[in-house]
Amino acid sequence: MKPENHTTAREKTRRTTTITKLLTSLPILLLLALQGYIVGQNDWLTLLLILITALFIWYMTASLWYSKKQMLNIYLKEQSLLQKLIKKRNTPWQILVCTLLAILLSILFTITTKGIILSHGYTIFLIALLTFNITYQIIRSTNESGNISIVENNLNEYLAKHGILIIKIFAPALMLNLILTLLFSGYDTAEFLNTNINFENFIDYAEADSIMANGYNAYGRKIINAFLLLDNLRIALGKFIAQDLFHIHNYWLFFIIIAISNFMKLMFFSWSYILLYLGFQKILPPYRTPQKQEAP
Repeated sequence: MKPENHTTAREKTRRTTTITKLLTSLPILLLLALQGYIVGQNDWLTLLLILITALFIWYMTASLWYSKKQMLNIYLKEQSLLQKLIKKRNTPWQILVCTLLAILLSILFTITTKGIILSHGYTIFLIALLTFNITYQIIRSTNESGNISIVENNLNEYLAKHGILIIKIFAPALMLNLILTLLFSGYDTAEFLNTNINFENFIDYAEADSIMANGYNAYGRKIINAFLLLDNLRIALGKFIAQDLFHIHNYWLFFIIIAISNFMKLMFFSWSYILLYLGFQKILPPYRTPQKQEAP
């Protein structure tokens, strides 16, 4: 095969893989839409969605856990008892820790998703995530090989593998967190300018978006309503700091205060979303270009 044909085939494979991975993100957005519709309305279905989310998150937490253990090999003697223990995969302790972590992240992710949808609606939230998916996948497809080679050429084998996995998880999570923080902080700042929310009436604002009892949501409804209450308290606190404490009626001061709180609120959501995104892609077989046999 000629070099230019080989390059063309490689580029075609990369584009096809990118498109395939973008399409696999659509079921994740559907899962988030279901969480926005079901969570807080039916406790059993909410539990089912949490477990489904935890399943995909578990895969990546287990990979991260094992990668961290493998990194310790650089400090251990070959064939030692401790090294053999570290190399074991899916030990009961590892399964327990990864399961608890996956369930915790899944619960925080589900609650935050529902709260965001109640406060900001489906459209702006899902469009923001879809835009991130496209941008992230394009950047990843063009820069991944270069970033990986830099890490592999400068680090120990196990340390390189762990570093690559860390980059794949935390770099996009940070990017997603920043995007959502800027987006929702702008929305909250508009609320700051157009409403009179304060410590005396933030409960009324929370009740406006709250979920009513229907006989099937005894627990989920209370959790989501508590999230909405704390979220409105956060906005009232930001307004108090900007206007009453510093006596500054300034758009940018409130934006900075709210952006900091939004960044912290969305931190676990962003990590969980990337773990969910990567975990879902792991269950799909990689795309392979059909091989053409050359004529004799």
